Parts: sequence; C-alpha cells; structure tokens
Amino acid sequence: ASVQNPNRSTLPTAAFVWHKIKAFYPELLVSVLLAGVVYLCSGAGIAEMITSGVKTLFSSLLLLRMTGIIPDYADWNGPAWYLSSMVIGLCIVYPLLRRYGAHALLLLSALCLCGYLAKTNGSITMVYHWNGICYSGNFRAVAELILGAFAWHGARWLGAHPLPVVVRIALTLVKWLGILFVLFISQVVWMKWDGVCLLALWSVIVICFSNQSVDRVLFQNRLCLFLGAFSLPLYLSHRVWTFRLGSIIDLQGMTRWEILALLGVFSLASALVTMYGARLLRKLVLRGSYMAIPE
Repeated sequence: ASVQNPNRSTLPTAAFVWHKIKAFYPELLVSVLLAGVVYLCSGAGIAEMITSGVKTLFSSLLLLRMTGIIPDYADWNGPAWYLSSMVIGLCIVYPLLRRYGAHALLLLSALCLCGYLAKTNGSITMVYHWNGICYSGNFRAVAELILGAFAWHGARWLGAHPLPVVVRIALTLVKWLGILFVLFISQVVWMKWDGVCLLALWSVIVICFSNQSVDRVLFQNRLCLFLGAFSLPLYLSHRVWTFRLGSIIDLQGMTRWEILALLGVFSLASALVTMYGARLLRKLVLRGSYMAIPE
C-alpha cells in the first residue's frame, strides 16, 4: 500500500526503510528492555547480563540479527528476528515494487521461494537454517512481503466489484473456514502444512480487507482497532516469559493448563506495558509525529 501512496512511492529505498523502522522502533525498544528485566529477574548474573546485553544491542536493537554478522543470535527477545528480516526484505522488495509494480513474475518468485524453503528445510517457516547466502527467515520475509503486496492488490480488486449477497455469504464462509483450518493445523501438524496455511491466511486477508464479507460490521469498532494496534506489542512479548517463567515462579505441581494460563497472563501484561510504554516514548521523547504509527 505504501508503494501506491504518491508521498511514499517517490522515496528512495533507504528513506522508505528508515520510515518503517521509525514506525515500529519504540515498541521494539520497550519490549527489549522489558525482556532484559525479565532476564535479570530469572537469576542471570552480572557477567551474563553484560554479555547477553551486548548481543541484544547488536542483534535486536541494531536489527542485525538476521544478517549473518552476529555469530550467536541468542538475545533477550526472540521474536525480534522478524523485524530484522523484514528490514532486509524491504530493501529487496520495495525497489522491485516501485520499478515493476505487482508483476506476475514477482508473485511467481515468492511462490518459488516458498517451494525452495519447503524442499530444502521441510518447512517454509524455518528461521535460522543457513541456506548458503542467508538465513531461511530472510527468504521467508521476502516471500511474505511480496505475497502481502499481492494480497493488498487482490483486496482492492475484489472490493471494487459489487457482489450478490449469496457470493458475499460464500466468501464469509470461506474466510471462517480458512481461519478454523489454520487454527486446527497449528495445533496438529503445522510443519507439514504450513505452506497450505500460508495460502489460506492469504485468502482470508484478501477477503477481510476487501470489505465483501457479510460480517464486516462486527469488526468495525474501537475494540478491533485496539487489537490491531495491540498485535505488534503482543508479538514482541509472547516469547519473553516462555523460557524464564520457571526460573522466577515455582511451577512444580502445576498442570499444563495452569502454566499456559500463567504464560498468557504475563504475556498480555508485558504486551500492555510495551504498547503504552511505546506511546509514552513517542509522546515524551520522540515528540509524537517523529515516530507516529504509519497508515
């Protein structure tokens, strides 16, 4: 969508990528600092905090995690890997979209990348497997960014056509079947079906953003807007406690569901701290418009 915006499509690649980094960096910074606090509370010593902090500085905060420069990718906040891959992917995909638009060869290249990952790694969602020139996560990010661009074009095309109610009901059913399919597969055999799940999610996104589903009114409210803004902080916070909770709280005697509930509560709390901490950072330090959330 940014490529179609006249004010942004004329930006050089470096300026465009910098604009995107500014958009998510407050959340990244707060989530990494919060993860460091959790790491410290889990019993890490001073020497361990210093070494892991230096790794985190270069890996997460400088977005070098997926460049191959950092020999040990371990740091305080695991999910930050995708932001590094996304920046690398934008440096490749953005100039191609500016030059060629939504060309069929770009879509074919994304599908070929997915096929290559599935063939070589047995999954398209592998992250840290080295493929000779880069990590698998970078190939994945490039493919997903291209598919995202085509999803946006598909949604615009579908939304521009008035459809009969019967067709809109059918699209709504397809959307929910796609969501339920992904939720089911993610709990059963994700690695074998992740490619199919990606295509299912792509279809769901096209239908949702086309505004052709009959239930769209249910999702046009402040709660859904909040959840949309909450998605990045939640993503950056969902793994913080996974490997540290047992070092802070005695989990002996707890059932699996009790542990999952605790992880959920602490993850949601961390996400809220990340969300509102980033907003405060924008307001007090970055003066709002400097790192305003993009359209």
